[in-house]
Amino acid sequence: QVLLNLVTNAIKYSSEGSKVVIRTKSVADDQKHVRVEVEDFGLGIKKEDLGLLFNEFGRIVDEDHKNLNPKGVGLGLWICQRICRELGT
Repeated sequence: QVLLNLVTNAIKYSSEGSKVVIRTKSVADDQKHVRVEVEDFGLGIKKEDLGLLFNEFGRIVDEDHKNLNPKGVGLGLWICQRICRELGT
């Protein structure tokens, strides 16, 4: 669920034809954990908006890109954060 949401957001907020990179990395000598990174080359997030990313029903309104209007209610990253916390990550 977490990976699906991160990849979906990366695609949703990127322009058509841009790439999304998914990386996996081992976590030190730990055989039980892996770090997953999702990188996109989309709109970006203003520094002052970073604190809003994981708020319940949090949607960042960017006047420069308001015509993009992707679907969603602002729960995806909040749910991802809750799942990760429940799993102890």
